[in-house]
Amino acid sequence: MILYYVDVMTKQSIEFFQALIKKSPELRVLIVQNHLPDFTIVLQEFLKDINPRIKELIYNNELAQSGFRLRPRAFEYAVLCDVIDHSNAYLLEEIYHTLENSANIILISSKQNSIDAFTLKNLLDSYDFLAINEIDIFDNFYLVCGKKMHKWGSGL
Repeated sequence: MILYYVDVMTKQSIEFFQALIKKSPELRVLIVQNHLPDFTIVLQEFLKDINPRIKELIYNNELAQSGFRLRPRAFEYAVLCDVIDHSNAYLLEEIYHTLENSANIILISSKQNSIDAFTLKNLLDSYDFLAINEIDIFDNFYLVCGKKMHKWGSGL
């Protein structure tokens, strides 16, 4: 049984969110979240049968000041939950380098924040992510996906 907060996710939005992740053995997922553990719980529950390697980072002032360095090409998915804003968009460059070629990024941002889906799509584009799409599955959150492609932009 998946636990979730009704004001964040419905059963249908959970299913749509989970459909964005393709299961494979030993899947490596990076989750960076600010204060939205619901998305982490949903992903952990969904992926538990395939023995995933999930690295969760809580984005706070300490992490921001420490340099936020990650291993290159270490993850197949990166899910950033309410982390990106105008002051820290540079994090997308580090996320880009920690993703494998043809990996996916999912940005989730509260609609109460000052950053909207259009801005998120432009930020992904400016950091060389491709196949950028907004997916409207949550009432209170923007969800924007992108893909890192081999030999495109900074993908080498």
